[in-house]
Amino acid sequence: MITERIPTHGTIPITKAALEELKVQLEEARIKRREKRDDLEYAGVRQADALDEQNAHQTAFEKCMLEDRVNLIRIILNNVSFEFIDDMTIDETKVGIGTIVRLFDIEAKEHLDITFLGPIEADTDLDIYNFDPKEVPMAMASNGLGEGDRFTCNNLEYEILEIKRWK
Repeated sequence: MITERIPTHGTIPITKAALEELKVQLEEARIKRREKRDDLEYAGVRQADALDEQNAHQTAFEKCMLEDRVNLIRIILNNVSFEFIDDMTIDETKVGIGTIVRLFDIEAKEHLDITFLGPIEADTDLDIYNFDPKEVPMAMASNGLGEGDRFTCNNLEYEILEIKRWK
């Protein structure tokens, strides 16, 4: 999902599927924005009471949020250069963008699978991280390492068990 943390200029890595999803999100936000505008117009012609007024305020707030979302997606699509992540050219011998990495947390004795993609697809709830070594500690600590290597991130030690291509 698009957030304010997405760069609005420069070049960012992205999969073709994510770019298409971005375009779909823009169209969906435009449709919802039109629906909210229609709701506001309808609320304006109805008899105003306290509940109607509260609903109108909520609808106006939601419309404003949708406006912001449409504008952010438009800015990204118009001002950002995209570098496509091609899963066929990903080096599976080292951690980098477009890889799925199976880690072993030494202390917790647990396995962890993480995926490194670009900022648009990053979702830490799904263990998908933005592969930006300047901003993401896990990317910084594991960048360029191979299977069997160990690294420390946020005072936790990990061993890289497996690296494979994202797809």
